[in-house]
Amino acid sequence: MGWATHVEAYQILFRLALIEIGVPSGRVSPMTRLKELGLDRAIRQAGLRVLARGRSQAGHSGPRTPVIVIEIPTPSMMEPGIRVAHALGDQLGGIATTDPRVHRALNREGLAPQSLLLPLSEQRQQLHDASQAIHRLWEAMAAEPPVMPLAGVDVSAQALGSLRALVLRSMPWLVPERESIRRFLDRTAAAAVAVTSDQHRVGRLVVQAARAQGVASVLLQHGMPQARIGMLPVIADHLVVWSTTARGWFIANGTDPSVIHVLGNPRFDDALTGRGGSPRPAGSGMSLLLALSPASEALNTVVVEVVLASRRLLPGSRLTIKLHPGWRDWSFIRQLIRREQADAWVTILQYEPMKPLLDAADVVLVHESTVALESLAAGTPVVRIAFSDEDPTSQLSDLDLPVTGTPEGVAQAVAEVAGGAYFVSRRAAIAAAVGPLDGGSAGRVAAFLEAVASP
Repeated sequence: MGWATHVEAYQILFRLALIEIGVPSGRVSPMTRLKELGLDRAIRQAGLRVLARGRSQAGHSGPRTPVIVIEIPTPSMMEPGIRVAHALGDQLGGIATTDPRVHRALNREGLAPQSLLLPLSEQRQQLHDASQAIHRLWEAMAAEPPVMPLAGVDVSAQALGSLRALVLRSMPWLVPERESIRRFLDRTAAAAVAVTSDQHRVGRLVVQAARAQGVASVLLQHGMPQARIGMLPVIADHLVVWSTTARGWFIANGTDPSVIHVLGNPRFDDALTGRGGSPRPAGSGMSLLLALSPASEALNTVVVEVVLASRRLLPGSRLTIKLHPGWRDWSFIRQLIRREQADAWVTILQYEPMKPLLDAADVVLVHESTVALESLAAGTPVVRIAFSDEDPTSQLSDLDLPVTGTPEGVAQAVAEVAGGAYFVSRRAAIAAAVGPLDGGSAGRVAAFLEAVASP
């Protein structure tokens, strides 16, 4: 159970650590607050139960088939699974979720999602029993807590206080969630199951349940690795990655090479626009797209300030800021735009599809984001904003992107890459980082799942 919630626990403890050492940790989104209170699972289950009312949980009477479970309602998690599901067609044994937002998205795609739920009376009994057991274990641990030193001070009391609600209110939900997954795998006669994360709670439970039932598990890379947390260690039987660069990162961080398969990124199957890196003249009236990543508030503030300051050297340019769709409260960005009186030439978006934005942009600006790869796949030049030469975790370093941390540098780099010269000399490096761009990645992943599911 602890491993199934390790990402949530890490996020809580990281925030605590920042506060304890006097570093501003930024605003807390409503969802983050619900997680800290241990209430997010109850709310999601209630929403899912409303959507599932009156729907039958379809069984399966034919050959054993591949199935898909999608947990988190962000494009990086949902879109690969959705595209692979469509590529499987009649060979898809079922697709399921624990989140009402994913459920609605799958419905819009015509995929007839199943809800990972137990009958209400059974769920209540399992929650009651699990809560009692977890409470006893928690009290025993809290009576003799581990020492947690931070900057020379034992912060175990603060740490236990911050984790208490997650443990006592949220962790009991793992028991009915795991049982609902087990029944889904049985009901669909699954021979293979694909997930878009095996580090977040439901994906990890899926892999555990699959292994116990002799079902092969396949992990689809959901984003560009920027840190170990949320990505490692890989516990699924197979890992499907986008590119040779991604494969190298996972191997360098301890993943068995024999479980890794380079099949491409289904999200990039329609990335190509026909532009193919053709030049656009630099000058006035340029359209810039800044894609922010889930970094700290302080870092994102500096990135935006640098980009805003560069505009005086790019007269007439317009800026679209794309906020990360799965991250916390971004109100500080909106406040920054108002403070700089930039509302007239800045547009802020968060949940809109990325492809139309890439088609419209002359240059994309990033700090560290999968959007850089998606931009290159679409033939849109990229400038990376960074403030240090030392960045060993970056997946972008091999691309030799223009890198700058000053307004003057941004303006100069934008003018240079907008001419299209970047693509002429770096197509091999782009292919190694982005992966296949033949429109067939979803089909390859679907074929791989069928092969894994075959007797």
